[in-house]
This record gives sequence, C-alpha cells and structure tokens, in this order.
Amino acid sequence: MQSAPFEIAVRRIESRISMIENRIDGFFNSNNTGDFRAELEKMLSINTDNNMVQIEDKDAYSSLANIAGNGEDIISGINNSDPKTGKVMQLIEYICNENGVDPKLVNAMVKIESNFDPEATSRCGAMGLMQLMPETAKGLGVDDAYDIYENLNGGIKMIKGLMDRFDQNIKFALAAYNAGSGRVIEHGGIPPIAETEDYVFKILSIYDPALL
Repeated sequence: MQSAPFEIAVRRIESRISMIENRIDGFFNSNNTGDFRAELEKMLSINTDNNMVQIEDKDAYSSLANIAGNGEDIISGINNSDPKTGKVMQLIEYICNENGVDPKLVNAMVKIESNFDPEATSRCGAMGLMQLMPETAKGLGVDDAYDIYENLNGGIKMIKGLMDRFDQNIKFALAAYNAGSGRVIEHGGIPPIAETEDYVFKILSIYDPALL
C-alpha cells in the first residue's frame, strides 16, 4: 500500500506535468521551438523531497519567460489589440487604486479568468470578467455580475480581502480565490488540486514569474 506522502508527491508531479503541457501549447506556436525544447529539459528538474515539487533551475525558467514574452508584453499586446479591453484595464487601474491592489495582478487574473470577456460564463456558472459564482457575487453585493464595473469592483474587493487574510501572500490569495479559503487553510497553502495549482501558475507567469 502506498503511503499518503507518496500519493501527495505523485499528485503534485501530475499537476506540474499538466501545467507544463499547457505552456507547451503556447510555446509551440512560436518560431523558437528548438530553444524551448532545450530549456524544457532544464526546467523538468523535479525534486520530491518533503513531498514538494518545484522547478529547480530558476535561470531556465527565466529563459523560458524570455522566449514566451513576459507578463507586461502579454498585457500590452491585449491592450493594443482591442480598444474595449484597454478601457477595461483603465477601469481595473482605477478600482485597484481605490482598494490598494496592484492592477497588474488583476489584469493577469482577468486574462486567465475570462480573457477580458465581460459576458464569459463557465460550465459551473461563474460569471463575467472575474468569474464570480452567483453566491459569491451576492455576498460581495454584486447585483449584475455581467456589469463590468460591478464585477470588477466585487472581484477586486475579494482578492484584496484574501490578500489581507493571508498576510499578503499572493499564492495563497490566488489559490483561495480559485478553491476557497477553507481549502487553503486546511492544507496550509495551495491545495493539491490540479486546477488550482494550474490557476496560480498561469497568473503568476503573467504577473511575476519570479514568484513561482
């Protein structure tokens, strides 16, 4: 019978593989696939000591970030491609400044949550730019989750509250935004849920890869 620590380590490895596969899809659309293949071999140095899986070679990750384009390049590209998205980003900056939240973080969240589509609806019923669930929206005082201002105002207040709750730990706050505070508290950090680990990884890849 396999031990619980072993099973946890296996789940974390599977989750990391899933994250890497998602990034491969984007990288292979570039003209630098040869460079990516070489750097990927470095990135796949996995350490399961203490049941943790991590990228060992930070320089390799930085090189990958350069190949893919950094977070600012991604956000700038979005902004330049769609005037409506640019207006959404201006509103994000305004609401973030009112709440003491970094607008770059929220831009990255909205990119991953809805790809800047205010009408986005997930299979589980999450709504709008920041993908608020009906009960969550109600608790945040959001009457219309598809209203751009209401959705952003509610979502930004939520991430602000989570940042405060978890002592400004961005990883924990993002994990709680995706999976709920209870699961983060229960596991003492990012819960071993592939979707949540992937969510945190994607957002930090845009916001600040150095935090990974």
